[in-house]
Amino acid sequence: MYTKNAVDVGGAFWRNPATEDTIRQAERRQWSGESGVQRWDWFIGVDASESLSTYLLEQNPFQLTATAEPQTFSEVPAWFPVTSAGFTIHQSLSGEMTVLFNSDTRQLYAKSNGYGFRPGAPEAQPSSIPQQDQNIGRLPNESPPIPSDTSESSVDSNL
Repeated sequence: MYTKNAVDVGGAFWRNPATEDTIRQAERRQWSGESGVQRWDWFIGVDASESLSTYLLEQNPFQLTATAEPQTFSEVPAWFPVTSAGFTIHQSLSGEMTVLFNSDTRQLYAKSNGYGFRPGAPEAQPSSIPQQDQNIGRLPNESPPIPSDTSESSVDSNL
């Protein structure tokens, strides 16, 4: 099942937008199946404040790297740039997140994608240990016998 709705901008950038940030467009797409969300994409267009661009590109919480290679984008909303012309490009190492920024106009476009929330591995069931095997590898329940001091005949007198 495919759904399209607004993006939680605070969740996308790990912080809420400042009053100086003007969000022009935002869109989230997700594909769900029986096991939940299988794939998602989000797109944001912002007139970015100085604090937002500094946060994303200088403080760099997403470990973005500037790249000079021109890029084209497919399967993006009509309002999202289809080429990187006029923007500096910053990408995550995996290529899943891309930020386009024009420092003259302060326009910032960002997109990211991922593959949903996968269910975890099933928990291992506790195994039942037969009663006779429970003491294997363990110390005995009783104290060891105490040697008697009366058997001096077994002591070597040459020591």
